[in-house]
Amino acid sequence: MFNTGKGIILFGDAGVGKSMDIVYISKRIIERQSKPITRYIDPLSDKTFEAYEELPIPVSYFFMPSLFNKLHTAESVNFEKFVLLDDWGREYAEPFALSRFEILVEEIYANENLLVITTNLSKEQFINREGWGRITDRVREICAILEIPGKSMRHSG
Repeated sequence: MFNTGKGIILFGDAGVGKSMDIVYISKRIIERQSKPITRYIDPLSDKTFEAYEELPIPVSYFFMPSLFNKLHTAESVNFEKFVLLDDWGREYAEPFALSRFEILVEEIYANENLLVITTNLSKEQFINREGWGRITDRVREICAILEIPGKSMRHSG
């Protein structure tokens, strides 16, 4: 993502770790945005330490059902440079909220935000979802696809 400038769509069954992956991705984004402003050496231990400039967090995280609740009530939604959309496919997408979401995806595209999506949908369900054609076409243009194989890790046996 950092090298290509493309976002990521994480496909996989429930419980394979997609939401945890999005947490690790957000931590990596924040680490990459931190900039050392002071470097000093502790004379007693001879270790080098760095102080970091505090920067605004460049990540916007949205659980898709909650995002669509905001869109349904015409609540304002603001995005940072990195937009993380967790659990795509679980939202209630009535026409008004879906049209607002389409506008948000176009803004993400125009502003060159990086998008990370998790979904339990199959690629075919994601691509062929009724009423979502323009949205998924745009998202597939700006995101690479990563399938996470396996079965749910939430249950033993």
